[in-house]
Parts: sequence; structure tokens; C-alpha cells
Amino acid sequence: MKNILLIPLTITVILLLLYHEPFAQCEAQITGNSCVGNLITTHVNGSDAKEILWFRNGAPSMLRTNYASYGEPVTEGLDIPSAVTFDKDGNMYVTEYRLNAVVKFPKGADTGFIVAGGNGKGSDLNQLNGPEDVQVDRHGNIFIADVYNYRIVKWARDATTGKVVAGGNGAGSDLDQFNWPNSLSLDTAGNIYVADVYNNRIVKWAPGAKSGVIVAGGVSYGSGADQLYHPLGVFVDTPGNIYISDFLNYRVQKWAPGATRGITVAGGYGPGDGPERVIPEELFVDKDENIYVIDSYSQGVKRWAPGKKAGYTVAGGYGLDYTPYHLYFPRGVYVKSDGTVYVAVGGDGEPGHGQVKQYVKTEVADSNYYTSGKAANYKSMVFGKAGCRTLTDIFKVITTPQKPSPISGLFNVMEKQNAVSYSVIGKPGYTYQWTFPGDVSIISGQGTPVITVNWGDSSGFVSVAAVDACGVSDTRNAYVTVSTAAGFSSVASALSKGDVQSNHFSVYPNPAKDRITVSCKALTEERLTIRITDIAGKQLQQQYLSAAAGYNSAVLDISRLAPGVYHISIYGNRSGVFTSKIIKQ
Repeated sequence: MKNILLIPLTITVILLLLYHEPFAQCEAQITGNSCVGNLITTHVNGSDAKEILWFRNGAPSMLRTNYASYGEPVTEGLDIPSAVTFDKDGNMYVTEYRLNAVVKFPKGADTGFIVAGGNGKGSDLNQLNGPEDVQVDRHGNIFIADVYNYRIVKWARDATTGKVVAGGNGAGSDLDQFNWPNSLSLDTAGNIYVADVYNNRIVKWAPGAKSGVIVAGGVSYGSGADQLYHPLGVFVDTPGNIYISDFLNYRVQKWAPGATRGITVAGGYGPGDGPERVIPEELFVDKDENIYVIDSYSQGVKRWAPGKKAGYTVAGGYGLDYTPYHLYFPRGVYVKSDGTVYVAVGGDGEPGHGQVKQYVKTEVADSNYYTSGKAANYKSMVFGKAGCRTLTDIFKVITTPQKPSPISGLFNVMEKQNAVSYSVIGKPGYTYQWTFPGDVSIISGQGTPVITVNWGDSSGFVSVAAVDACGVSDTRNAYVTVSTAAGFSSVASALSKGDVQSNHFSVYPNPAKDRITVSCKALTEERLTIRITDIAGKQLQQQYLSAAAGYNSAVLDISRLAPGVYHISIYGNRSGVFTSKIIKQ
């Protein structure tokens, strides 16, 4: 029993130790728009924020520090940029995956020109096929991971063709082959390190070599310290340490020069949300050994400082979207010496939707959080520059309510029938806005899930929408048919004569996509007209049915109708009119 009582305290202590040592207390609160899809902000009293750990529904979600959460586009008109790098003069190079080209942006320019490839998809030396990564050496030579040609090509400055410097012998596992060369890195001696994804290895190619040498992994796939599982990114630092995005092991591994085993320096906790977790793609390591890695799960870039278990979010991290706070398929990352982070954003594949964004360092931690997805409770733990720490109160974020449940009630009423009730299943926090034809008077219940009305003499829709502080849901509709007292009598009389029976009129399936079946029952022969009209009464389709005694049915093709709500009516030459509503999907 004693151990059970200590569990909540133990979890809290572990969480605090994971991120920081204890601090003095300070005060902070969250303000902002309480609807999903808006910014909320942590305000700290008495100190600037050094770090802010955000919690979503009680679980750590994002750790932010001194990077602006707003991403500034620095390019125009890209299709699917898959990597970004810079040369020593500050010119930017971007791989264009769809165009099979490398585009150079002169320093400070937002438009560029092709410097490699761009001659269609192919395997000739002036072509590329799926370029995924690019590096530029100190001489201005461009090295490209040409994935679907299974090779690394080198384009000299101002060249019109490239030269194969690694691979190029088809897909395979021999040391002169690759199987998906997704990423490359250069060391100071000109050696090329290649992430050979489906061979689960990193291969080093010396200048002029005809084959490579395995320097990490290659012992089948697995999660051991000597194994890799789909390494998507590789980076070699100045001392020769190899950093690897070990994608399906959810970790970043560091292999020292000559090592036969790696150590985990980021992630390693499995997939999911939170500062400790990562599904790593491309990566970059700065001179201070900070690791910047694209996280496939959060669609952001996280930074791990040396020896830290938690990663800071420096770009994106909110999933897929097109706001300035999101990244839509980040594919490449580069960090300048001043700490500015550049991200190649692939976009949704539409021409012109790709871009490169930059994220600049700030003096204090960015205190904004962009809420997205479903309703949630947020709070934040603030670490102040003055040495304080505090945990805010919960800030509740809600979303537009769901469409109400189907309406229950009476859908065939007499003219001027009183005290008719309709209802939906109510949910806490919602009000309900009901609408009726103009000659219907509401007795009680507007704003609630149950409403009572007096009908007039017009058929029409009863409609209801759920409302909360963030807006109005989609509308739920039901059609109500109003008949005169004489009409009811004539139907009863017709039934006694054996004509179509109103209580045996059905339409199925409803909703429908292409065809519906109208079914009715008659006791004697009758000629029927089936009509489909829009809600304004305009006739769109008409079909005839000769009803025999017993059940009758007709199939109607509604494939040409636009999605929406329509009326379907059966006109009998003896029994009158029966009307229902259909929904075309």
C-alpha cells in the first residue's frame, strides 16, 4: 500500500529531473484564444522565460527555447524541395525532387536557377532521378544523392554534366552498390558518407574509390548498438564522429571514428509525442554538437544539446498544415553558424507549394503555442532566466461542436397542429439553434436539445445546429410534411378503396450515391408518378410506375444529381401525394 501511494509523487519527481533541477518559484499564466487553431501564450511575471515545457492533456508535448515559432519563407515557386545547404560564400542550394534538379539561390535572393540536372528524369550524366540530398564542398563542387539511379554524382562548378563518384551499379548490397542512397555527408578529407537505407548501413567512399567501406551498421537490421534500421540521414562532424538518423529505431546514433558500435544521443523511446521522442529523418550537427533533426511524427525540427534526454522544438512541431507555425512535410535541414535554422518544406506536391523557411534565434524562449487538432487542456512549466520555475493553471481549448444526432419527432403533421416536439441528443457545453418554416411558432426549448412548436400550413425542413464559443456545427435536417384535414380524410378513404398505402412508402438506401429504390404497397392497381425536386421545388427528375396490388418498387438513377438534400414525392391518381427527403452523397 505504501508504494502505491507514492506513485504520483514518483512520476512528478522523475519528470522534473528529466528536464531540470529544482528552481525558486515565479508566476505565470496562459492567455489567448480558447478555440482550436489559434495561439495561446505563456506570460511570466518577474523573469524572462529560458525554457517552456508545454503539456497537452497532462502529457509533455513540446519543449521550446530561444527560437521564434514563426517560420519566414525565403524562397518562391518551389515544387518539392528535399534538401537545403549553403556554400562558403553564403549561396543556398536546394534539391528539387520533382524537377530532378539542384537550384542555386545567390546570397540574399528568393529566386534561383538550375545548376545541376533539370534535363528530365533519367540516368544520363546530365540527368537526375529523385535527388534527395545535396552538399557543396569548399571548392564549389556539388554532390547529390541521386536516389533512383542508386548513385552519388559530383557536379563541378558551372558544369553541364555530372560524374558518378559512388555507386551507379544498380540497386544491390555489394560494396559498389546502394539500395536507396537517401543522404550524404562530406568530411574534411573529401570522403563521402552515404546513408544506404535498405541495406541498413553507412558506407564511406574515399575520393576516386571504386567501392565503399561499411563504417556503421550493415549487420542486418535491428535495434542493437551495432545495428541500424532504415537510416535516413547521416552527418559527419569535424572530428569524424558519424551521426545517424536511425529511422525505425526512433533514435539518433553517434559512432566515433573507427567504432563498431554506436551510442544513442537523441530519442530511443519509441514513436509518439513529447520532447524525448523522435522519428528521425534528415539531421544536422553544429560546431557545439547540438543535433538538429527532422521529426517525422510531429512534422517539426527538434534540437538535442549534448547529453540531454529532451529535445527542444525549434521549427514546426504541430503536424501538417499551412499556417506560419506549421511545416508541411519538412525534408531537409541546415543550420548556419549564427544558429539560424533553414528547413526545406516539401509541401503537398502541388507546383509552387514547396519552400525553404528560416527560423531565427531569439533572446528569450518563444512563449507561443499553436493549438491544433481536437479539444485539449494545456498547461506549461516555465523555467525563468532569473532562476525560477512555475507551473501554470490549465487552459482549456475547445473546438467547433459536432453535428447533432438525427432529429426525433413527428414528420407527418396536420395543418396547424399544435404542441409538436422534436429532439436531438444533447451534449454538455452546447446550445442548440433550431429553425423552422416561417409560419411555425416556437412554444419553448430554443437553445436546448428539445423544442416544442405549433405548426402552420406549410411543409418544410426542421433544422438544428450545435453552438459553442468556437462557432456553429454543420446542420442536421429533417423534412416535415403538412396535410390538410381533408387530405387526411381522402387518404383514409383511399386506403379503404385499396389504393397506395402511405404507411408502406419507403426510399432506400438513404443517403445514397448512385441509385435509390422507391417502394410502396397498393391493394389495387394505380398509376403513380415519382418526382425528385430540389428544396426550392424545382423538378429535376420524373418517372412513372404502374402499381399492381401488393408491393411495388422502382429504381431511380440519381448519379447525375449533385450532392445535397432533395425531395422525392409519389403522386397517385387516387391516393394523393406522399413526400420524403433523400440525401445524395
